[in-house]
Amino acid sequence: MAGEVFVGVDGSSEAGHALAWAAREADARGARLHVVVVAVGGDQTQSWSDDILDRAQLTINAVAPDVEVTVERMDGPAARVLAEAAASSSMLVVGRRGIGGFAGLLLGSVAHGVAQLAECPVVAVPAPEVPVADSVVVGVDGSEGNEAAIGFAFALADLHGARLRAVHTWTQPVPFGPADALPLVYDVEAVQADESRVLAESLAGWQDEHPDVQVESRTVRGHPVRTLDAQASDALAVVVGRRATRNRVIGLLGSVSHGLLHHARCPVAVVPPPA
Repeated sequence: MAGEVFVGVDGSSEAGHALAWAAREADARGARLHVVVVAVGGDQTQSWSDDILDRAQLTINAVAPDVEVTVERMDGPAARVLAEAAASSSMLVVGRRGIGGFAGLLLGSVAHGVAQLAECPVVAVPAPEVPVADSVVVGVDGSEGNEAAIGFAFALADLHGARLRAVHTWTQPVPFGPADALPLVYDVEAVQADESRVLAESLAGWQDEHPDVQVESRTVRGHPVRTLDAQASDALAVVVGRRATRNRVIGLLGSVSHGLLHHARCPVAVVPPPA
């Protein structure tokens, strides 16, 4: 599979977890691991960067001693610098929160920024990682923009010999209008059948391309963020797509990807639509 796995580090504990996840992923792919520390000014001197990169090498030696590693210091706004530098990489991995920001925030500005800006898949890793992960979860919505996320999830599951749990959620529409309006006639079984068909059609071609991947298809009536988080509690990653926009410079995180980045207990992969 090869390619390059790009990871941003800043000395925080969550960046350390992201680095370990990225190192194992690069090792599994036979890819180079490119480690970057971004200095944004102030007291972030060359010695500060060198110390972070030295500690990063110790982490890599512990989890993936044979992986090829390159390191680099960059300067500027971290999210934009990382997104631009990783544009042609297989993926960009960051911690869900870094050393900056306010205590209590679940999602850091860098993770949020790169998930919006990057042209490659972005994986945001929380701390701690799931100790034993034997599945990949992907959210399926039936849109064309979702295809890239499904493909990434199949490839990830195939690489790790993991089960793929494909989840499609739906909710019952809420009637509105005059209080004396006729009640909404709603055939739940018919809607469930239609939504199951959307899921099956979305997966069909990918299953042919990855015949060794065991797929669990689940159509669930419920809130998409809560449902995907529950389904992915023991997953290697939960994969979602980023909305397609006319402006490729600034992407758009939908409510599902945004919610999972904040709350998921496993790594979240946000996959941009094709250029």
